[in-house]
Amino acid sequence: MPKFILSKEQMYAADAAMMRAGISGDILMLNAAKAVADAAMEVCQKSLENAERVPNQRARVLVLCGAGNNAGDGYALAWLLGMKGIRVLVLDLLGADKLPKDAGKYYEIAAGAPNVIVKRVDTAEEAAEEISAFGGDVIVDAIFGTGLSRPPEGVAKAAIEAANASKAFVLAVDIPSGVDGTSGHAPGVAVQADKTVTFQHEKIGHWLFPGRKLTGKLAVETIGFYEPGERYAEMLTEEDLYRLLSPRRLNAHKGDSGRGLVIAGSKNMAGAAILCSRAALRSGIGLLTTAVPEELANALRVAVPEAMLSPLPDDTDAALALLDTQLEGKSAVAAGPGMGKHDVVRDIIRHILYATTLSILLDADALNALGRVEKLSKNVVITPHPGEMARLCGWSAEKIARKPVEAATRFAKEWDCTILLKGATSVIASFDGRLTLNAAGNPGLAKGGSGDVLTGIILALLCQGLPPYDAARLGAYLLGLAADALDMTGARAMLASEIIDALALALRGV
Repeated sequence: MPKFILSKEQMYAADAAMMRAGISGDILMLNAAKAVADAAMEVCQKSLENAERVPNQRARVLVLCGAGNNAGDGYALAWLLGMKGIRVLVLDLLGADKLPKDAGKYYEIAAGAPNVIVKRVDTAEEAAEEISAFGGDVIVDAIFGTGLSRPPEGVAKAAIEAANASKAFVLAVDIPSGVDGTSGHAPGVAVQADKTVTFQHEKIGHWLFPGRKLTGKLAVETIGFYEPGERYAEMLTEEDLYRLLSPRRLNAHKGDSGRGLVIAGSKNMAGAAILCSRAALRSGIGLLTTAVPEELANALRVAVPEAMLSPLPDDTDAALALLDTQLEGKSAVAAGPGMGKHDVVRDIIRHILYATTLSILLDADALNALGRVEKLSKNVVITPHPGEMARLCGWSAEKIARKPVEAATRFAKEWDCTILLKGATSVIASFDGRLTLNAAGNPGLAKGGSGDVLTGIILALLCQGLPPYDAARLGAYLLGLAADALDMTGARAMLASEIIDALALALRGV
């Protein structure tokens, strides 16, 4: 089943539900502290082993505490670590007098615990000096939790900057301080964690940039018993691959896996049509027809012998009439890769949107041909990057990159379609409110041709019977799996054509 990702509001509701079920707030805080303390102990293990051989050498941990429940986790773990013989210095950055009740309880316990020193810090200069002078194993970030949405200031800002400059291992509690738990946005300075320990479920801020980079390695620990009725978003796992794509029957024939049509290519852009077609065939489509300008037909015959060709005449009316013929009997159609910015492209895209009720995938130049969108339909999938999305909806590309979830979910509902908004973490949104994030893949995908491969994969999944939303999110996941299978090649050297071949590894068993 997919991994479920919660918004910060849903996590607040989860905490409240667990407390209503009889798990008190201080117990939840203690359970969270135990999880983070275990992670800190793993880092300290080398120092603990050295202590057996080197007199007076002991592991040391610095805990940075703010003024909320996140700080309560910090004080509780300081107490737990001190009880294990770890020397702990806790810096009270924002005033223990402001702590909520449960957090205040653990402040009092930590202040009297063995091996623990709690020190109040009043100025940014003092915070920077204390952290810079720390030469221990771990810095624990318990300054802010998921709720922060403004830039850190003053003492907190100085502490974050000093922690980032330290050579110690930085361990964040729940989410790196400075990162918004719902958007992943960092409005100012933020902690760069080596590892983040979060609780119950991942938060969306862990996966959207820059939060994804700042989170470091992410660990999810259970601190109570709660299964949310509502999920903010999902993230596919390998189990979903086998759930959504069942194994083929022994007596299957090619028609069972669908008949697809690719409309792609233009002068000097044969590669896009070739990559898209090859990716569709590698992803399990039964029969594929590729419609390209007549001048590209020979190139396609050589490069993709498994595809049937439909050379498109230069005359627009003749091309549209031929496409009407080719749409008959098809399961789905994809258009856009390498088509260019010619008037005929606009005519073709508008024609197929109204000429068929088949599932339609629009990418690249097909999106440019749409212009500003007002309405599409439930059978349509679009796969824009932020620049293309900006032209479709009127937002700036910068705003879309900063708020990809808001952009994808809002316009999927307004346009009545499925949107796959590309990015290092892709956002797949359905017209009915469903949302999936995809973090599979690596920087090797940031190269020409990757989008053409994705288009071919999604077309093949549509033809094999997956509805648009599932085809889009599984397509993004498969592209990432294939790229990750090639990671030994190195991101700089990875080619889109190699990703197509690696799909065979990603699709083993299905």
